[in-house]
Amino acid sequence: MNRTTALAISWFLLCWPASALVGDAPTAEWTIRRPAVMVHGARSRCSGVVITQDLVLSAAHCVVISERYNIFGHIGATPIRLADVTAIVPHPQFNREVKPGIADLSLLKLSKPLPSEFAPAFFDVRPVAVGDRMIVVGYGIAAGKDKKSFGTPRMATLTVLDRTATLLMLRDQTSNSIGSCFGDSGGPAFSIRGGVPALAGVVSAGNCDSVSIVIPSSPYRDWIMETARKLGSALDR
Repeated sequence: MNRTTALAISWFLLCWPASALVGDAPTAEWTIRRPAVMVHGARSRCSGVVITQDLVLSAAHCVVISERYNIFGHIGATPIRLADVTAIVPHPQFNREVKPGIADLSLLKLSKPLPSEFAPAFFDVRPVAVGDRMIVVGYGIAAGKDKKSFGTPRMATLTVLDRTATLLMLRDQTSNSIGSCFGDSGGPAFSIRGGVPALAGVVSAGNCDSVSIVIPSSPYRDWIMETARKLGSALDR
């Protein structure tokens, strides 16, 4: 069985839409969670990652329903509404009917810049390899199907189990069985380069207690840069 087939089979075992980190995932450290936000719709809850003060990258499947979306995040103990989403640009190759979710990415333009407590993520310029450890951050549910557990930024260190050019399969290698779940989709997956977290992908799906699927950012870097420029939020890195 090749890697593409293995990833595809694993995908059908995952939740859609998915992806808090179910399991014993701790609250995310401040330096790790600063780029992470919540994407709220009337019928959906997801995560996202700040790439400029007025632009958020998230999973495309999180914002396919035509409705109003808002960005929330923690400044104090409770989440507050930070900005409205004024424009949504999904990747042109994304198709919600096709799984695995190739190009499951969308850029969200905000009505105003986010407060300084939220900082843009820096992109990883090197490809991720099997065996690499990554830090995943999400605001999703943390216990079973308890929707009340949504809304706290949590983090987990997961290992790249398998990969293709457009998908990464991550798994918790400890006994905690931590995995991405409902509400974690769109959240950042960081590589650690020289002690600094670098954005290497976006969570797309998970089965809540083991495998998590991440869309790597490097194959889509040109699209992200060009779309950001068109939305008036040019990236300089």
